[in-house]
Amino acid sequence: MESARLKRIVTAIVLVALAALPIFEPHQFVLHMLSLVAISATAALGLQLLLGFSGQLSIGQAAFYAIGAYASGLLSVKLGMPFIAAFFAAGVIAGAVSLVMVPITRLTGASLAVATLGFSILVYLVIKNEEWLTGGSFGLMGIPRASLFGYVLAKPAYAYLLCVAVAAAVYLSLLRLQRSRFGRAINAIRQNEDAARACGVKV
Repeated sequence: MESARLKRIVTAIVLVALAALPIFEPHQFVLHMLSLVAISATAALGLQLLLGFSGQLSIGQAAFYAIGAYASGLLSVKLGMPFIAAFFAAGVIAGAVSLVMVPITRLTGASLAVATLGFSILVYLVIKNEEWLTGGSFGLMGIPRASLFGYVLAKPAYAYLLCVAVAAAVYLSLLRLQRSRFGRAINAIRQNEDAARACGVKV
């Protein structure tokens, strides 16, 4: 109990420190780099769910990272969709594409790693070669700045706070998931699949 309380206190202190950082470090380049760190941390938390909690090695995480990023950018550039709408729509699109991976959910270990690696390579080739859609090696140009409720986040400090807020929300959601019934089930699978199956967990 004391350990859990200490963890909550440390988490709160870290979040407050990150939120207050723009006050003490106003340099735009530093804030931009920290924004990229927060974005990468958000993607890494998704890998933590699969590899850290369930012990399954997936090399396809970057593919869904790219799908979400390009979907959000394309919706903003091509359709003029507002940032918030494009943000959530990109998550839905990435989730829908993940249904393609359903047939390989029975795989484990090296087989799962190879299958997800193949999917990542496929996504990479589509992004690189379909220049009419993705911009190819040059990337997607003309993506508007993020905006919330009509207010454009023009300053790097605002973009940084948005990235940190999203990373914090994902982190806290992951903690809650870890303590849930589903979280305990996948942790049991990581510890011992046979024991988890004997306890009634669908493996």
